[in-house]
This record gives sequence, C-alpha cells and structure tokens, in this order.
Amino acid sequence: MRGIRRHSKKHGYISDIDREYIQSLIVENCPVFKTVLQYAAGVKRNTTCAVLDRIDSAVGYVRGNVQIISDRANTIKNNATPEELLIFSQWVVNTYGAPHENSFHQYQKHL
Repeated sequence: MRGIRRHSKKHGYISDIDREYIQSLIVENCPVFKTVLQYAAGVKRNTTCAVLDRIDSAVGYVRGNVQIISDRANTIKNNATPEELLIFSQWVVNTYGAPHENSFHQYQKHL
C-alpha cells in the first residue's frame, strides 16, 4: 500500500483503494496469459509475479480502474493505448504469421 500511495502522490493520481479492496481482486491466474500468479512477498520480481495494474493509466488507483495481472502482461501493456496494442498485434501477425493452435500452451510452458 505504501508503494501505491507514494506513486499516486508523486504523479498526482487519486487513490481510493485499500488493502481489503485489493484482496477482493486476487485471482489465481493472470487474466491475460492464464499463467499461475506468484503473490509471495520478497520474491524477486519476475514475469509471473502479480502486480496491481491501472486499467486506464491516466486515472489513479481507484475502484474499478485496477486489476491484478502478471508483471509480463503489465510490461507489455505499459504506456500503450488499446489502439496501439491492436496495431502492434496486427504487425506481429503480419510479420511472424498467425499463432498456431498450440502456441499458447507452448508459451505458457516457458514462463
């Protein structure tokens, strides 16, 4: 919670969430990659660590604007608009081809 408050204050964001609200958001798997999330404190940050993400980065840590996703998903999403992510996704498909049916499962094995 201190990190959230510090980040909000530094960037001028509103923050109205508390520990109980964050606990209500806890999920076992990343909603993006479906990988099991790690919640252990003191674990070195890695791609499967759970992070609190602001859905709309222009808005603060307020109820309805936060979700728990993996650090990997958050890194990919960082500073990109939904439109930019769609453009990027189309570029990936055009450049590397459409993913194969089993590619998602192969990706999960590498995390």
